[in-house]
Amino acid sequence: MVIISMPTLRLLNSSTVVAIGGGLRLHIAFLLAGLTAQIAEYFACALIIYATYTLDRALNCKEDEINRSDLHGADSRVALLACLIAFAFGTILFIRDGIYLAPVFLFIIGYLYTRGIRIGSFAFKLKGSAGTKNVIIGITWAGSIALVVGHWCSNLVTVGIIFLFFMLKIFTTSCVNDIKDVRGALAAGIRTLPAILGEKRPGFFSSQSLQFSMR
Repeated sequence: MVIISMPTLRLLNSSTVVAIGGGLRLHIAFLLAGLTAQIAEYFACALIIYATYTLDRALNCKEDEINRSDLHGADSRVALLACLIAFAFGTILFIRDGIYLAPVFLFIIGYLYTRGIRIGSFAFKLKGSAGTKNVIIGITWAGSIALVVGHWCSNLVTVGIIFLFFMLKIFTTSCVNDIKDVRGALAAGIRTLPAILGEKRPGFFSSQSLQFSMR
């Protein structure tokens, strides 16, 4: 009998909400394009996103050690197996409908975002520069959604508008989410926009302005 520890269960469940949200975003994109709902595509999208984000959490980094201390002690091998299974099933569902690029695009960009590549002394990672992280997240999500919608919609203008809509929305959302992860980002040397602007500087990210906006 295999016993899975609580940190491992939390790790396996940490990307569930994001994955469900990804499937629902694809549904919204289909509605915006005036397309018939494709339930299988939504499940496929949710599975690929689950695999991508769980991979990010399983391949632990210094930022996650601070911001996600509840995952300490989790078995990354179990999480990686879950990633493989989710990615395989999601890819199969997409391939059944003739969609080949979307799952690979999202997963590869997700890996480069988390781990990057190293060739000798050259290291490339998408998670580092100021604002780059948020731009990459926006483009990756929006690009994946546009690739799926584009398979069913031949109107390039419609697909382009959907891409821009989700890119701007997800870029903004990721910037807001980074506010709560400033401490971990600074410790890991990741220059997110909230980390650069700082909590005490005047402007949108200052504690004073946040308190004022909540009144």
